[in-house]
This record gives sequence, C-alpha cells and structure tokens, in this order.
Amino acid sequence: DKRRDYFPALPYETVEVCFNNFNIYGNMQNHHPGFVTYDFEQETPKPLWKKFLTEADKANALPVEVDVPLQPRLKPAKVAKMTKDLKEELEDNIRMYRQRKGLDAFFEATDAEKLDQWIGHFEEVRRTDPEFFEKSMFSYTAKNGEEFEYAWPKPVPVQQDPKEADGGYKKGQEKKWVAQQKAFEKFCDALDTFPVKKDMRF
Repeated sequence: DKRRDYFPALPYETVEVCFNNFNIYGNMQNHHPGFVTYDFEQETPKPLWKKFLTEADKANALPVEVDVPLQPRLKPAKVAKMTKDLKEELEDNIRMYRQRKGLDAFFEATDAEKLDQWIGHFEEVRRTDPEFFEKSMFSYTAKNGEEFEYAWPKPVPVQQDPKEADGGYKKGQEKKWVAQQKAFEKFCDALDTFPVKKDMRF
C-alpha cells in the first residue's frame, strides 16, 4: 500500500481521546492517527473534538496535587548500586526456590553482560539518525542457518550536532549503523549460548 509511505510508524492505531491542562477532548473525526487534526477549538463547519468538561465543571474542579515535587536525577553510582542489589536479591530468591526442590543454581556474570549489551544496542539504534540507513530493518543469517530480522518504527531524524560538518556527520552516522548491524549479528550468533529452561530458547 503506497499510502503507508506518507505516514510515519506510530505506537498506536487509533486516537480516541486527548487531554491538556484545559480540557478533555473526544475525537469526532477519523480515528486514524494519520488523518487526525489537532484543532481543539474548531467549531465550524463541525467540531473536530468534543469537550467533555464545561466551564462550570472546570470552575468546580480541584487539583489532585498543586505542587508536585520532582526528585533529582539519580547519580550513576546510585543506579549501579541499586542494580547490583536487585540482581543479588533476585539470585538469592532463585537459589532458595531451587533449594527447596533439591536443586542447585549457578549464575554466570556474562549472561547479565549480554543482556546489557542487547539493551544498549536498542538504545543506540534509537539514537542513530535513520536518514543514513538505507534499510528499515536488520536481517542476518546466523551461523546455525537460522534467519533473523529486526525491524523498528522509523524514528524522527536526529538533530545534527552543529559542531559537526555535514560530511563528518553523515560518515559518523553511517559508521554507527554499521556497528549496530555487527552488534545485531553477534547477538544472533550467541543466542544458543543463553542458559534457559529445557526445551526453550531465549
């Protein structure tokens, strides 16, 4: 369908309701996100959005919380400690559960590292400019012959760093895509080494 080329990939299929700090609005137009117009005040020839709250409703409304305090951003050292504590607690619970069944439990540090690398791969893909990758997905045939594909919603192009020249920016983004393709291939080849339940696969 050529019409799909006109619409970016979105994480939802319909838009039924929107809200802001003034009102709650029900969609009275086409539900497809690609056709929605966000003019909440249009009344003629027909309203595009139905306002759920009247002026009287808003006058009588009381805020749930007037002041919402925001906690400072956690420092990397704090995040690392919380991650370590959570991991140790989880491993202890698994050990106790298996001990009650007369089973042992062993953990390899490389398993968590592999998952961290995979999550980092996802994050890096989302931060890399899609305008400099000719495909819409990664595809790879693993060493065991298995076919893999990884597609993602096309993100909004990344804003270029003004400190970088046009040529340098383009080359830098292309190198990032090559690196992420290799990371994807490496992970696919390592899937068989992930310890999982019998007859199951990561």
